[in-house]
Amino acid sequence: MLKHLSDSSLLTIPLLFNRIWPERIFPLTWLKATVVPILKPGKDKQDPNNYRPIPLTSCLGKLVERMVSARLIHVLKRSKWYFEIEDFPIVSHVEDPPPWQDTQLDFIDDFLHFFKPSTSDIVFQQQFYDHRQRFSNYVPIYTDSSKSDNHVGSAAVFPDFTVAETLHPFCFVYTSELNAIYLGLLKITTLNFKKAVIYTDSRSGINALHSAKYNEHPLVMKCFDLHHTLKNIKIKYCWIPGHVGIPGNERADKAAKSTNTSREAFVPFD
Repeated sequence: MLKHLSDSSLLTIPLLFNRIWPERIFPLTWLKATVVPILKPGKDKQDPNNYRPIPLTSCLGKLVERMVSARLIHVLKRSKWYFEIEDFPIVSHVEDPPPWQDTQLDFIDDFLHFFKPSTSDIVFQQQFYDHRQRFSNYVPIYTDSSKSDNHVGSAAVFPDFTVAETLHPFCFVYTSELNAIYLGLLKITTLNFKKAVIYTDSRSGINALHSAKYNEHPLVMKCFDLHHTLKNIKIKYCWIPGHVGIPGNERADKAAKSTNTSREAFVPFD
């Protein structure tokens, strides 16, 4: 439609667009759409579910959106924040487990019943000491992550060494927490452990593992798949409160903040 406007009308359009920025007002009709149902090929027209809704919006509204998008990409390309998604290899697909495979992970819920804001650090430290007495034959592995303006790190602390990686700064905390757990599992595959407890102070990470069979996040699927390859090792997962003076958790937090080793394989941002 815009192609058929006169030259004088076309010159008016950029004037209109330029007024939007200082006045911070645009036509409300640009927010409205007329939805037209289009029948899917070969489908019964009597069934409403066989129609695809196509929204028709203002031509001027779509034009200004494309102009803004082009401008933002131009600015981002000149800054350090622009990247091409092709620059990152994609996480390999993990097949669903076969029906006969045990899909349950083993969790320890010794600390979930505590309300952290009203529980002193000393109580948590004593509870953790008692907990470790009961699980003294399990190798402790502490995982944690850190995120700041220009740094995202994951770490897994073993009794005698630490594994840590720096992720892309766009990664979410949730992703880096899952990646820390994955680092722990990945390292276990190279060690001669019989029993191990993976500790994390991430509630969202523990919840993701609880629903691992139905969670499609690539790192959850990777952890789930890797867990079941370690058939001869008894692995438990345990949430612990962060920043309450548990030594292993404090070391993992420090390692995640200070790591400068970049991850070679791509992990999802969110």
